[in-house]
Amino acid sequence: MRAHEYFFQFLITLVRSKGIRVADLPPEVRQNQVSGGNLIQRLAEVEKKMLLHALEEYGWVQTRVVESLGISEKVLR
Repeated sequence: MRAHEYFFQFLITLVRSKGIRVADLPPEVRQNQVSGGNLIQRLAEVEKKMLLHALEEYGWVQTRVVESLGISEKVLR
C-alpha cells in the first residue's frame, strides 16, 4: 500500500494541471492496462506485474530488483 502512496505523491508533484490524465502516467502504467476493479486494485495489479517482470529480469536478485525499480527492500517484502 505504501508504494501506492508514493505513486500518488509522485503524480501530484509531477502534474501541474487540475487533473491527472492517462498521458501523465508513467509508461509502465500506461502499457500494463488492467481491466476491471477500482483504481487501487488496478494499481496493485500493475505493481505486481512490474515486480514479477523485474524479478525474472534480474534472476530474483532482490537487491538488483529494488535498485531497478527505485524502491526500498521493505516495499519488496
